[in-house]
Amino acid sequence: MFSPFKAINPSLERKVLTLSYHFTIQSFPHSRDEIRRIFSIVIMPRGRVIEAESGSFDDLEEAAKGKHVKGCFFERGAHRCEKEIEKWLNAREEREFRYGEVAFVQVKIGTYVNDCDSDCKDPSCKNIDSERVASQDDIMRACSLLVKRLPESFREEIRKDAAALAFLSKRLCPHTPWLSMRLEIIQYNACWRWHQDTYVGRSIVTYVGPGTCTVDDKHVIWDAFERRSVDNIPNEKCVLNEKVKQMKTNAVLLMKGNAWPKISGKGLVHKSPEEGRIPPKRLILKVDLSNSPVRDISSDDDENQD
Repeated sequence: MFSPFKAINPSLERKVLTLSYHFTIQSFPHSRDEIRRIFSIVIMPRGRVIEAESGSFDDLEEAAKGKHVKGCFFERGAHRCEKEIEKWLNAREEREFRYGEVAFVQVKIGTYVNDCDSDCKDPSCKNIDSERVASQDDIMRACSLLVKRLPESFREEIRKDAAALAFLSKRLCPHTPWLSMRLEIIQYNACWRWHQDTYVGRSIVTYVGPGTCTVDDKHVIWDAFERRSVDNIPNEKCVLNEKVKQMKTNAVLLMKGNAWPKISGKGLVHKSPEEGRIPPKRLILKVDLSNSPVRDISSDDDENQD
């Protein structure tokens, strides 16, 4: 589609197309659905969720580099220690842990790079390296700390997953300064509304229970999504239900957030699975990238800290 504005200013082109969209909607209300469909091709986000070519972390990393990829995953069947994990999980409740967190660790893995030149005098723009960037050994120790209270029968398997996702995340976003990892028991404290996250990125594995629900951008009804995004009410009608991609148990999913470098638009639209009046209990590993620390753990009395 030719646009005389594109060569001048790409953002101006998008604004003109957006104004044209709203004008057309108001002028021809009886053609609203068809007009939305046509304009969504031109101005709406085109992010998608894809399956990695094979069940490996290397292929997951390659898949994440795709231009319009906002989420990627691979399946690997039920965990070989699924029964042991279920037995351990059934003996615990979400409410026994703060935020449902069985364990939390956080390390600085990089230095944030901004666009100021080196002579900038604004102290808020300076990268203050008061904290040492974690080495490979530091990250490995953090992964061991994360799983140290898990039973030996499956502790090492989850540690390996955490390490693989930590280093994969660091390679994909080398200038993102903070990496945090959590093991969580989730049942009631979940986000069942469709949303996008503000972090840089998250990798997630659900070892027991149903996996995260995701959807391609083209299957989101964006005007409804934007209207409901600020309300604490269900918004299941914001997506086409038949197009939802729900992760299987033990699948590995990487999701890009709003702050992912050079992302087109915002992050992946997703939500927790909703499974009836009494939600199933799940054990989840989360590996997050962020531009600021998730919390100040220097004064944290959390039992996870040594």
